[in-house]
Amino acid sequence: PIVALVPAKVRLKHLILALMVLFAVANLVIGLTNSYPLLVIARSVAALSHSTFAAACIIVGVRLAPAGRTGTAISWVTAGFS
Repeated sequence: PIVALVPAKVRLKHLILALMVLFAVANLVIGLTNSYPLLVIARSVAALSHSTFAAACIIVGVRLAPAGRTGTAISWVTAGFS
């Protein structure tokens, strides 16, 4: 619920960019850490940022789709993640 409330107050473009940077930094920490607790925290941050990024991208895809084609837009966006 908290993750759903924060993006509502931020422009989608800025949110997606910030989530990409956060994901990259978290993965950098994952690659460089020698501490297991820090690894777990960084993995959690990476997972949280990626899941929010995926949801934001689906929203962008739906907004860009013509009327009646939202299902197709969602399928194209999710196909790009797999």
